[in-house]
Amino acid sequence: MTQKIAILFLVWVGLALLSLLIPVFIEPTDDGFVRGLNQIVPFFSFQAAAFLLSILIAFATFRASDQISTGVRVLGYLPVVFGILVILMITVVVFFVSTR
Repeated sequence: MTQKIAILFLVWVGLALLSLLIPVFIEPTDDGFVRGLNQIVPFFSFQAAAFLLSILIAFATFRASDQISTGVRVLGYLPVVFGILVILMITVVVFFVSTR
């Protein structure tokens, strides 16, 4: 089970990195207010996939919590914590921008 959690964690790291790297290489299209919105879609797509995978990792960690070490347990729950933090940060940014 430890190997399964470690492999899923590495896939999660890959998805999280792709969500940050791919939008950098996409040329912004359109003009004016909507310029660059085509870069946001890949970010949210990869973040959504990473968050769904983090829920799967947390579930696998919970199921095997009595069989794995503390370090692997931390690795298992870390992705879902980061996913929740990303959601909270986006919510805070949207809230502060909308109240101006």
